[in-house]
Amino acid sequence: MQINHKYLLIDSSTLIYRGFYAHQTLRSNGKKTGAIYGFLSMLSAYLTQCFQNGVCVVFFFDSRNSLRKAIYPPYKEKRAEQRKQNPEEYADIVRQADAIRRFVLPSMGFRNIFIQDGYEADDLIAHFIEQIYILGLQQHKNIFDIDILTSDKDMYQLLKERVIIVKPGNPPIFYYRKNFEDEYGISPNKWPCVKAIAGCYSDNVEGITGVGEKGAISYLLGKLGGRKKEAIDSSLPIIKRNLKLVTIPYPGVQDMETQPFSFNREAFVKMCVELNFMSLLRHSNNNGIFTYGNII
Repeated sequence: MQINHKYLLIDSSTLIYRGFYAHQTLRSNGKKTGAIYGFLSMLSAYLTQCFQNGVCVVFFFDSRNSLRKAIYPPYKEKRAEQRKQNPEEYADIVRQADAIRRFVLPSMGFRNIFIQDGYEADDLIAHFIEQIYILGLQQHKNIFDIDILTSDKDMYQLLKERVIIVKPGNPPIFYYRKNFEDEYGISPNKWPCVKAIAGCYSDNVEGITGVGEKGAISYLLGKLGGRKKEAIDSSLPIIKRNLKLVTIPYPGVQDMETQPFSFNREAFVKMCVELNFMSLLRHSNNNGIFTYGNII
């Protein structure tokens, strides 16, 4: 695989959920289409701001299975409970996510679409970035930029030179390593330690009781004392276990090979008409988005 000068790595799952809840009333032929519309709208908003010739767009999806549950069965159990309480809603999200991965993106010409059993999108993104850095050394090319389109704070640990996070929005928000260091006072590679100590509510990872992110950061900076410090010091087995859960990539991710592609404008227009995404079609016409054949 030849290294590219610009990469857009898309955390598809977080975009799908954001789109689903932001556009719940959208329907086509009686079926909800909000996740598909929101997904494409956020992609369009990014490309409006940041399009460069030859940008390599890569999509990553969560597996429905999790290897992390083998070492920590409660992992994301709260989400599983929510799905049981709202089975129709979850089924609809899955249906639209599958449609995006299997039909919408391929029909538009996108070819770099990855999912691996047992792994989450952020695992694949972290591994892919490692691949790019290794390729850069091997090919003596260190001039490349990587944008990660995501709203997942777990990705903060990936921030470094030439890697930034783009938070979905209109316009998108760009979050650099310096932004993180100014906000938290630590380097991004310490973020897994913070999550291991404080826990992660959204993933149902239990941390040290009474210690939040600020306390964990103070501990790492040597500024925490008293009972909270004693609680952390006496909980090293929990922290060690949690580090395996919150550090990305989880071991075992397979290498991924990107391919060039030619965008299918005709298929995009047809899809917008069939799903009644006319506002998205007008936006793409006005801004020249989804008209380029040299996005790869």
